[in-house]
Amino acid sequence: MNILLVLILALYTGAKVLHSAGSRNGPSASDEIFEHALEEGYELLRGEPNADDTRMLLQQLHHMEPEIEKDFTLSADRKAELQEEMKVSRWPQITNHSRNEQES
Repeated sequence: MNILLVLILALYTGAKVLHSAGSRNGPSASDEIFEHALEEGYELLRGEPNADDTRMLLQQLHHMEPEIEKDFTLSADRKAELQEEMKVSRWPQITNHSRNEQES
């Protein structure tokens, strides 16, 4: 089971690293590399329970990657909002409060 989880993580990470930000209209080099890595992993899992299901899951995740990335990409406005919130965070208050306790 641990081997299966490591394989899934390795394939997903490899696919993410090799994923290009360009159009996905046709097969790209990263798709070919992903398919090759998927096939190698499948050969290692051949004979293990759920090997076919694991392969199908990884293929589905790979094809959903642009949609997932789009859903989790922040807009410029939201990114600016979050940066402003971080500047106004409570860390200075906590630090000052800690200093006051130490002086007492």
